[in-house]
Amino acid sequence: MPRSAPRTVALVVLVAVVLCGVAASAGAWRFHHKTGGAEGVGLADYFSMGWVAFDSSWYKLIAEQGYHYTPGVQSPVAFFPLYPLAIWGVMKLGLSVYGAGILITLLVVLVVGAVAT
Repeated sequence: MPRSAPRTVALVVLVAVVLCGVAASAGAWRFHHKTGGAEGVGLADYFSMGWVAFDSSWYKLIAEQGYHYTPGVQSPVAFFPLYPLAIWGVMKLGLSVYGAGILITLLVVLVVGAVAT
């Protein structure tokens, strides 16, 4: 019995996310242990470390501490509040800040993909 197109796309996306997660975790493990004396972290930490980069530290700061502004110093006021607010809400359910950000990002991709089709 042939699969329907949406099921095939969903399966391909799921496999791609898992493979990217494995690759990101391996890269994070390698980067974390590049120098001697690195502390050990759990498997889930390697997974989240591999997915976060660039502006994620700003979103983490906003989700955990809110907005602040200090003249003459870089501050998070340039970032729109919806994404950090969603991260904060999911964090209240028990996920880490990075886990919440990854989950929200993946859910948004699924919603946009569903709306775009």
